[in-house]
Amino acid sequence: MNDNKEFVAQVQDAVLNNPGIATGLTWRPYRQHWKNCTVLWRTSQRPDGSETRRKDKQTICILPNGSARVEYNGGSFQSCDLWTYLRDHYGVKTNGELFDILKNEYGITDNNRPMKTYSRKPSPRPAAPKTKPIPTVGDESDVCTIPEELFTRSIDLRREDSLRAYLETWIDAVVLECCWHDYGVGIAKNGAPLFWYFDRHGRCRDGKIMRFRPDGHRDKDAPGSILAVGAMMKTAGILPESWSRSGCLYGEHLLNRWPDAAVGLVESEKTAIVAAAHFPHYLWLATGGMKQNIDRAKAVLNGRRVIAFPDADAAKDWTEHFQGIPGWSVCNIAKDLAPLYGPKCDLCDILEQQSIHTEKRA
Repeated sequence: MNDNKEFVAQVQDAVLNNPGIATGLTWRPYRQHWKNCTVLWRTSQRPDGSETRRKDKQTICILPNGSARVEYNGGSFQSCDLWTYLRDHYGVKTNGELFDILKNEYGITDNNRPMKTYSRKPSPRPAAPKTKPIPTVGDESDVCTIPEELFTRSIDLRREDSLRAYLETWIDAVVLECCWHDYGVGIAKNGAPLFWYFDRHGRCRDGKIMRFRPDGHRDKDAPGSILAVGAMMKTAGILPESWSRSGCLYGEHLLNRWPDAAVGLVESEKTAIVAAAHFPHYLWLATGGMKQNIDRAKAVLNGRRVIAFPDADAAKDWTEHFQGIPGWSVCNIAKDLAPLYGPKCDLCDILEQQSIHTEKRA
């Protein structure tokens, strides 16, 4: 760098053309006999704003060849070159360090290209989350439904199934009866609870019969542990061959009853009822499964404030499905507590254990 004469000349020209930037010196008229030299005076200001010379250095004469003559008060002087003076001024020892400083001062590069300048820019705003397209419901005037008399026949509050009997051991019976009534839970001929699916227009679209063990958990090993009412009736000839199932959310018929309520969305019907008993200020709906009625939920709940509570093993899928929808959020409490309650636990398991432990402490 020191041998680059072109670069040295650029720096020297920059210093001579605008010396105040690098040295803090100011121009003064030249009244000495040297020709073609630059004379700089170091000055300071009086209280009234006028300038006066400092007592240490009076004038610095820089000759075209780069040499400098520093005259002090009293007539003494010192001869040096420009680079020595600037090194002393900046407190550096080598010309390389000096040139790096001067390059930043004057924007000079070795290849005579403008030096890249860096300025403090405001931090960029975080990108707004991408919104996902919301599915629409469309025309549902011709959906297939279940005859109302079949639903009415299944409602018998004088009989209790194993699920309700267990839930009453840790949920108030009156509160549970209200939930049973609101969600229209029936009882099948085999004594299992029958969860009817009513859409937002109050039409019964299907029913689901599920067997439960005495401990309140699904009896997955029993024959016919889950039965779809519509398919059974179609096979039995009660429904016509043209009948086809069209899904909806469990508890969807309650949307019109509470139009302003925030919605809690879960997977299972049992969890929706249990959550409704514990948090009645939310309207609790269920999809009926991890991957069921996802688009339906987005469509009929569009514009609502929704909090989705996936099961522990569905946290990733539901986060991908529902993240970014305006007004929606996903609470992965089941996933966070899976080490305590199991890898497939859900909100119902957490509420159950919390209620039982609270009663024991009381």
